[in-house]
Amino acid sequence: MMLTLALAMTASVLFTACGKDEPSSKNSLSGTAWVDEDNQYIDTYYFTSDSKGTYNQYQKGLSAFDVPFSYVYNPPKITITMHYPSSDEDIEGTIDGDIMNLGMWGTYYKQDRNN
Repeated sequence: MMLTLALAMTASVLFTACGKDEPSSKNSLSGTAWVDEDNQYIDTYYFTSDSKGTYNQYQKGLSAFDVPFSYVYNPPKITITMHYPSSDEDIEGTIDGDIMNLGMWGTYYKQDRNN
């Protein structure tokens, strides 16, 4: 009886330990928004999946426009490919915590999307 119980417990531990690992989401930006705001513009990158998103630029008091993009994120480096109507453009940068630095394109701060 004790041997059966010990074998059952060992098998339970082995099957639990050998189970399929959960996919890692530490490299995912999906569901996040990053904002750079100045006196005239509000620029926002919305990461809508593990590889795509939408960039929005709003000129205060006027209008906004959206540009779709794709991205590759290998921490801390990020490459964003903007998909303009007539061409694509790559932007390279880094992410450190809640700060995304895209060089001459600006510094963006991670925003809470629940507000």
